[in-house]
Amino acid sequence: MAADEEMVSVSAKDLECSICCSFFNSPVTLGCGHNFCNSCIQTYWTPRRKSYKCPLCQKSWQTKPELNKNTGLAALVEKVRGVRARSSVLPAAEPPCCSGPQAHVLCLTCARSYCLAHGQPHLEEEGALGTHVLVKPIRATWPCRDHARALQHFCPTHGFPVCPQCVGQHPNCQVVKLLQEFQHRQSSLSETKALLTESFQDMKKYLEELECAAIRKVEEERERGQREFEVLISTLTVEIDKLKDFRAERQHLLQDDWLELLKGQPQDEESCVMSPSKPENLVFHSKGVKSLVSAVEKLKQGLLENSVLEEFPLQEKQDQPVGSLLQHCVSSSPLEASNKPVAKGLKLQQFSQWAAHVTFDPETISFYHSLSAEKKCLSVEKVKQLYPPTPRRFSNSQALCSQSFDSGRHYWEVSTKDSEGWAIGVAEGRIGKYDRLGRNDFSWCVEWRNKQLQAWYQNISTCLTQTKPQTVGLLLDCESRVLSFYSADDDVLLHTYESNFQGSVFPAFWLNGLGKGEHLTLM
Repeated sequence: MAADEEMVSVSAKDLECSICCSFFNSPVTLGCGHNFCNSCIQTYWTPRRKSYKCPLCQKSWQTKPELNKNTGLAALVEKVRGVRARSSVLPAAEPPCCSGPQAHVLCLTCARSYCLAHGQPHLEEEGALGTHVLVKPIRATWPCRDHARALQHFCPTHGFPVCPQCVGQHPNCQVVKLLQEFQHRQSSLSETKALLTESFQDMKKYLEELECAAIRKVEEERERGQREFEVLISTLTVEIDKLKDFRAERQHLLQDDWLELLKGQPQDEESCVMSPSKPENLVFHSKGVKSLVSAVEKLKQGLLENSVLEEFPLQEKQDQPVGSLLQHCVSSSPLEASNKPVAKGLKLQQFSQWAAHVTFDPETISFYHSLSAEKKCLSVEKVKQLYPPTPRRFSNSQALCSQSFDSGRHYWEVSTKDSEGWAIGVAEGRIGKYDRLGRNDFSWCVEWRNKQLQAWYQNISTCLTQTKPQTVGLLLDCESRVLSFYSADDDVLLHTYESNFQGSVFPAFWLNGLGKGEHLTLM
């Protein structure tokens, strides 16, 4: 009996009609050699009277071919049915004893439902049917609309389930069992889930690494800021001591020899000018000097009222008020003085001899920028652009030029009239995709933002009094290490930096207007 059951299980697929997917019922053979149920092929050909085709090989006949009964195949089918009937405790047919629900269990192996009595052989583990997979059946909520039968098959070509009677309407489709399609899609979804899980883990790992890098960066900046602050405190302490000594000396002269104090004013002006240092240091030093200015002014006012100074004519330079000389000492920046010779006696139109041809680098612009065809105009886009990722592409709204400079003098202009939020300057090649222009020690810029013009370097801003320039000119003197910003419309110097550039520097830009189409244009 076991051998018979094994034989049946091996040849069962060959005994099924490809139209109804069930055992042959009165099998007939076509001229091409394929077998079908007599009723199935007759139904298949009913709407196709002009030509008759084989559902499998598509061989066609002009007239309806003769259908020959395949007696051998019919006998084999009957034998298989007999073996299956003997392997069951009860006959496979529906006996009169079945008075209860017919679909008590569903056998996925046999693809049939049974009542409790006929399903008993499938529940016995030691029986021949004990290995079959049983599930609890459910009422179909999507019966075939045309035939009111359960949907047992699936058509991959059309993408919907069909009942056994609808299979004949899909002659050119590779119809499969609904359970088989379910298992296939379940496997595909499992693979997709695994891929999504792996991608999620990679993304989580990347975010953790990014968080650690950000924490390290913040810690490094904190330590660097602390070191710079300690150096600044030390420098200020030394300068304060010098001012105290200077003030004590002046007070001594005020009390003992006021005439010597006035005669020595030119030397005093030079002595009060500090050694070149950061411009922000002047803010602290100016307070001490201004108090000295007030004291000297009061002394001079008292001397003038007594006409004592008329007996002692001074040099031409001493004719100026003492307060104005000291005030000049406070307000003059050593950086500005050192920068003046770079453009002394020159007009902006004379800078054309150093004019540089620069264009925006498409590999550095952010995903919310676009370039004109000649790479001279950088515009804002509201929709993220599909640019390929590059190591130099900024994650913020910044861009660099393709050209860089490390020697000589170079001048270029940028039109800003069509943007309400921009920054223009230069940056060294080591600037990273996450670095902001002017917020570090390797980039310098002038920025227009919130109706305010500011200069930025080392994350320190300097407010500028000028209004928004329509065209900004930049003069870079690599030999003198000087960068000057001009308002090209009215020939006004906006700001000057003197710094020790490390290697080549690139023209750099930040553009973050709120309106689509805002742009910067290289002149």
